Amino acid sequence: MTVLSAAKREAVPATAPRRPRRRLGDRLLLFYTWAIIVWLALPIAVMILFSFNDPHGRFNYTWVGFTLKWYGKDLFDYPSLTTAMGNSILVAVASTLISTALGTMVGLALGLGTIIVAHVMFCLSFVAVTVRARVLTLDPSLEEAARDLGAGAWDTFRLVTLPLIFPGVLSGALLAFAISIDDFVVTSFVSGSTQTFPLWIWSATRNGLPPQVDVLGTLIFVGGLLLAGMAALIGRRRAALVPRGLSPARGGSRFPARASARSACR
Repeated sequence: MTVLSAAKREAVPATAPRRPRRRLGDRLLLFYTWAIIVWLALPIAVMILFSFNDPHGRFNYTWVGFTLKWYGKDLFDYPSLTTAMGNSILVAVASTLISTALGTMVGLALGLGTIIVAHVMFCLSFVAVTVRARVLTLDPSLEEAARDLGAGAWDTFRLVTLPLIFPGVLSGALLAFAISIDDFVVTSFVSGSTQTFPLWIWSATRNGLPPQVDVLGTLIFVGGLLLAGMAALIGRRRAALVPRGLSPARGGSRFPARASARSACR
């Protein structure tokens, strides 16, 4: 009987563990999140759609027909629009470079002074907070090991700290560029007679917006997606190159950190 009972127990297939069912609240939260994302992305989808529209007049508010001519030589039919777009790109690139450099330094040591600077510099606070979030995950023993190996302050920052916080620096740069290139409120107070892309659109709304505005907006959106994709790809490649035992996160062993700093300082 004992042998038969054991055989029966072995013959019974093992039941797979049941997956926990999602609660109704979790499903509603997921649905609500995607509904908000679709609602926010809907104007962008309409802009991209109407960049292929072929209106008969100046107003590009009603769908008439599909065309690709606005993505050709007709894109530059409005010299003032092209100049305004160039001004926006120039201002965005300059503010990105300056705010990224200053925001990276400020992000290493936030305090009362940085709050004052954040009110003066427009994009500085965004870069500083982004870089600071990355700095908080670093292992302090990495910089200590670099100093023990004879590296100076500049060499420690250049060879150890900067490569580790670079994902945060890149994220802050992309955020600063996105905020700067479509800013209207601050630019309207300090622009004078110079027009940027948002200011040109605001001044042209009373006379009608040409399809070139939708085309340039689409190109900016696609360019932002490409930059974000490149940043994500660079971050993954950098993470793949770091050995598992040399993680820069807090709480790791001090000996792997010293090995990482030693290889960086060579």
